[in-house]
Amino acid sequence: MPVVTPRAAVTVPERFGALLRAIDGFDGQPTTKAGLQLMALLFPRQPYPVTRASTPRFFASRAGRMPAGAVALVAPFVVPPFSVDPMGWQAASGMRFRMPEGYFIGPDRSGQPKFGARPTTTSSLMLQIEAGSRPPGVSAGERSEVLGQLSRWRVTAVIVGPMRNRAAMVRFFEGVLGRQPETVGQVSLWSDVRGAAP
Repeated sequence: MPVVTPRAAVTVPERFGALLRAIDGFDGQPTTKAGLQLMALLFPRQPYPVTRASTPRFFASRAGRMPAGAVALVAPFVVPPFSVDPMGWQAASGMRFRMPEGYFIGPDRSGQPKFGARPTTTSSLMLQIEAGSRPPGVSAGERSEVLGQLSRWRVTAVIVGPMRNRAAMVRFFEGVLGRQPETVGQVSLWSDVRGAAP
C-alpha cells in the first residue's frame, strides 16, 4: 500500500503552476476538472495570516470566583459571526458561566431557524452603544425593560470587556444597575445584579 503524505498547501509558486498544469491535463469529468481548478484558486496559501485573540485576565483567573453555572451578560454582545470574542472568553474561563447570547441556531418569532438570539431591548441598546449610534444614557422605561430582561435571563453578573465604545457601555450599565462596577482583570464587573431595583 502506498504511503500518502497529505499537503495542506502549495507554498512555492513554481509548484502551484505545476498543480494548475496537472489539473489542466486531467481527462475525467468536465465538472470535476472545473471543481479542481476552482479549489486550486480558492484554497489559502501558506503562511495563512492568523491573529491571536486576546483574553482579558479576568476570564483566565478571576472568573473562578463566580458560582459555577452563573449567568453573565457579557459586552460586547455576541452577534454571530461578527462579534464572538465573549464566547472565547467564556471558553477560557472553563465554561464557568452561561450567557444569554451566543452563536447557535434557534427559532425566530415565527418559529423559523435563525443564527443567534432574538433581538431584545437589551441586545439592541448594547449593539447601538457599541456602534456609537446612541448616547450611553438610559431612560426610566429602558432601565425597567433591561432589568426585567436580566431577571428573566437569570443574569447574576454583567461584564464589560475590551470593545469599541467601552466607556459608553460602562456608563450605560452604571445607569441601568445604579452603581459603579468593580474593575478587575481588564473588565468592568457588576457581580450579584439580582437585587437591582427597577
